Amino acid sequence: MDRIFKIVFVLFNLIILTACSSTTDPSNKAVANFSGIVEEVSDQSLLIKVNKEEEEFKSSDLIRVSLINDRLAYKIDFNQGDEVIVYYDGRIMESYPAQISQVDSIILKEDRENSADSN
Repeated sequence: MDRIFKIVFVLFNLIILTACSSTTDPSNKAVANFSGIVEEVSDQSLLIKVNKEEEEFKSSDLIRVSLINDRLAYKIDFNQGDEVIVYYDGRIMESYPAQISQVDSIILKEDRENSADSN
């Protein structure tokens, strides 16, 4: 009986640890990303129309992305109509528009394509 209790206890703790794990990898880099078009720019956020091919489109066609974040490595002046790629922690707040607060980086898609062309 004591042995069964120990096994159940260990399994329970493993389940709890697995459920509490983060959606980011150990090097603290974003594992989730999506692309879309900037619809609206404010000092604190971007409203992005998500490309239909993206998995995030199932949550919402519009996602508000916070620009107030210590994790953002740099600031870019975004404009309405810019095509961007957003890297984030994988969590989307289900509202309308949906919201992402933990953003790792936002890249202008043309900048990424230009750097790939130069290699």
